[in-house]
Amino acid sequence: MSVHQADLLISNNPPCAFPIASVIVALWQKYPDFGRLLLAVLFRECPFLAPFYPAQPEPDQDQVDYRRSLGYRFGPDGTPERQIVYLKRMAALARLYGAIVASNLRKGTAGLAHPHGLEFGWRWICAVLNLTPLADICATLLTEVLLMAGHRMWHCYGDQFVKVLRVLYEKYVPMLPKGEAWPKARLDRLLLKIKVEGRIETPIGMVGEGFW
Repeated sequence: MSVHQADLLISNNPPCAFPIASVIVALWQKYPDFGRLLLAVLFRECPFLAPFYPAQPEPDQDQVDYRRSLGYRFGPDGTPERQIVYLKRMAALARLYGAIVASNLRKGTAGLAHPHGLEFGWRWICAVLNLTPLADICATLLTEVLLMAGHRMWHCYGDQFVKVLRVLYEKYVPMLPKGEAWPKARLDRLLLKIKVEGRIETPIGMVGEGFW
């Protein structure tokens, strides 16, 4: 299965991110080159997962190449995909990435390290918080990664993760530039729900430890 096929499946059926991620992690453990190739493709399709923010061109420079560097796709006539289509695809890729870092290992692999586990999700969130936020995309990716990996990060990192969430809620979100209303609103609602309930729910579709 290609990354393109995976993002289509996850866009249409978000809970399937974990079964796909579980297979990816199992293959990654056995074939490290597979994992490196997968990351390269993920980062090419969504550079913000690196995280890498391509530099904005000057006003008189080509905007098409810049948008391509952000992961936008263009039709045969050179028309870029609609923003909602772009964000839905980026959300699926972020959901897959979050599911990968949060996936439990396959039964019988005790003693083997997770090839790209929670520490990478932790580093990604902290790195994003240290970068200037961009409209729409940053809120979208943060929401998806927290929905997928936040539950396990909370249990793993405890109060340190709670502090990161507080920074995200109190300092980062207010800096988000204006764009589409719904990406920021989704992140706001999620963070407020976490703050009120004092927890992050187990994501739907998560494959349990020792399930396979």
